[in-house]
Amino acid sequence: MKNNNFISKSISQLLNRFGLINYSTNFVHDNPPHENIRVDRITIVGGKDYVKWAYLRCPCGCNEIIMLSLIKGANPSWRIWIDKLGRPTISPSIWRTEGCRSHFIIKSGKLIWAKSTWEN
Repeated sequence: MKNNNFISKSISQLLNRFGLINYSTNFVHDNPPHENIRVDRITIVGGKDYVKWAYLRCPCGCNEIIMLSLIKGANPSWRIWIDKLGRPTISPSIWRTEGCRSHFIIKSGKLIWAKSTWEN
């Protein structure tokens, strides 16, 4: 099992290096310090059998940290899936209602900008 995790992580890093994915993931047990949150990685707080939060930097360049609840039943909450290649998908879309108002989707590790209905 450890060998499969190593292979999946290595493939994910390779795909990221060549620009085939924008995001990889890592798991931590406690909320990470903000300086540890990277622009190309989704940090998931949780363990083997549970997840609580997902942290990422806003992809627009404003450098704000986005914190998503992954707790089922919380409102709002998101779900995250990680495929065998380590590519994350988050649902529903991520829409910042303050600041830069970025609206985007992360699907199979790729960033997809959504059309926004906000009026400036």
